[in-house]
This record gives sequence, structure tokens and C-alpha cells, in this order.
Amino acid sequence: MRRTMSRPPRSARGLPRWAGPALAALLLALPPAAHAAKEHFVIAFQGDAATLDAQGRNETTTISIQMHMFEALIFRAIDGGLEPGLALSWKAASPTRWLIKLRKGVRFHDGAPFTAEVAKESLLRAQGKGFAKSQMKHFTKGIKEVRVVDEATLENGCMRFIPGSHKWGLIDHTPLPGQEHNLSPQHVDLSTEIAVPCKAGDVALFHTLVLHHSLPNRTDQWRRSFICHYIHPDAKAPSDPGRLPRIQVG
Repeated sequence: MRRTMSRPPRSARGLPRWAGPALAALLLALPPAAHAAKEHFVIAFQGDAATLDAQGRNETTTISIQMHMFEALIFRAIDGGLEPGLALSWKAASPTRWLIKLRKGVRFHDGAPFTAEVAKESLLRAQGKGFAKSQMKHFTKGIKEVRVVDEATLENGCMRFIPGSHKWGLIDHTPLPGQEHNLSPQHVDLSTEIAVPCKAGDVALFHTLVLHHSLPNRTDQWRRSFICHYIHPDAKAPSDPGRLPRIQVG
């Protein structure tokens, strides 16, 4: 479920040059136990932060202070190299496309999960979409589009198939309330089913008669897919609109 912005804006710093500091995610830099420590480490600045909005001011002192409050996707190491932060890995999928894999299980200080949707929202905000006063537009003007891709895992309910079930022929469907194309679990033996986890960008091809289903997504991560059906050129709709299946080969 997509959430509205009800807490301080999020962004991330430390991406490749084309992204600049645009994708920082707002996290408290210190674990809860650190706040209870008897001694504190004090950092002094000549000035104060002009704003705590990560995209609101492109100015050295402000950014220096914000860096102690924001977690970066990618860090710049002392030797000039790049180190993983909230991003586990990043690679060029093509000359104009980067694929960034995010760390799982990360939460904001209020308990809300850090997701790819949050990172995308932050980047779009840095571009000035929804936040016209963003001073990070210069760092993100070369980004044409941001897409969120997800893995289908056992935890979020990946697709499951019953091998060889296409040989059983067309099985009469018993419509369930609000699910007219489904089969009742009591009519299907699931003992031979196999789960098929897919990484982002993977493709699963199967016969249209293969019995398949997915389990509920009980995680805080999205599970999305793009489904295409091939229909025989001789296929036609039955004369009775209430009859299932609705497409038959005559």
C-alpha cells in the first residue's frame, strides 16, 4: 500500500554522480541504546543547518549536519571508492539503465519499512515533483525514469505450479464469490505443486492449462508481475456469457 508523506521528507546521499544526494532515506543515525549512554560525542559547526529537509538546501554546512541524520544508499569511501549502505549492490543494466538492489529489513525510526517505493518517492521529490523548492534538481536532471521492480519470493507468495496438470485437459471451474475463474482448493491436490521464486526481470512460461496459484503476500514488500496470455487465432467467446471458460477454441 502506498503511504502519503506524514513524516519528514526522505532522501539518500552517496549515489553515483548522476544521482548525487537525491536518494537519501531518513533514518536515525544512532541506535536507541546510544541515546542512553552517559557520555556523548559532540560535533561543533560554525553555523546551523538551514533546514532538515534533505532536498531543501544544497549548502555545505546543512548537508554536513544532515549526513548524521540520513542513511545513504551508497557511501563514498576514504579511498574514493563506493561502499554499500541501504543499497546492497548496483550495476549498469545497459548504457542508460542502473539496477540498484536495496537492503531488506530496514525501518525508519517510527517503525515504517524502507522500500523501493520510498526510494523512488524520494528521488522524484528531489526532481521537484511534489516539492518545487527542491535544490537537488541539478543532480537528478539526467534521470529520465524510475521504475520499481520486485522479486517474487516464498515469503511474499510467489507463483506455484502443479507439473503435468496441463495433460488433465480443461477442468470445469467452480466460481467462488468474487473469483469466477478460480478452482476451489478442495477440488485440487496440491501435494505435488512446486513454488517458483523469480528475481526481478525473470520470466515464467507455462501452458495455459497448467494449474497455478499464489499465496498471500504477508510481507511489507510489494510483489508485482506483468502477465501476458497467448490466445489461439481460432479462439472465440461462447454464446452463453455466463459459461466458463469464456474463451474457447472452436
